[in-house]
Amino acid sequence: MEIRARDSSSAAEGRVDQRLQVLDGSRATIYLGESRPVRERRIIQTPVGPVPQDVIVEQDSRLGFDIVPRLTGPTVQVDIASANGYGTASGPIGQWFELGALAESRRIWIKVDPLP
Repeated sequence: MEIRARDSSSAAEGRVDQRLQVLDGSRATIYLGESRPVRERRIIQTPVGPVPQDVIVEQDSRLGFDIVPRLTGPTVQVDIASANGYGTASGPIGQWFELGALAESRRIWIKVDPLP
């Protein structure tokens, strides 16, 4: 089956879509947030003494959660596991339904389509 995840927000950044394929009853991971480059100044010890050097590092502010979709007739049941606990959501196959909310203004939606 193909799963599409949508991270929607009422803020100016809009929404982020992800698409993944997973077998019925198999685990998949959906990531939210972003990883971005950040400039840091480090002091490097050299034979002539300390030397400041600017480096670029990745700052990771992503959150992830695992899902296990199971088709049950015309609906799909999705088991959800995250660092905060476990839950279940269900909805119609082929239509968007809400998986949960990170905040009042930020919601996670998924759509599950069977593969031909």
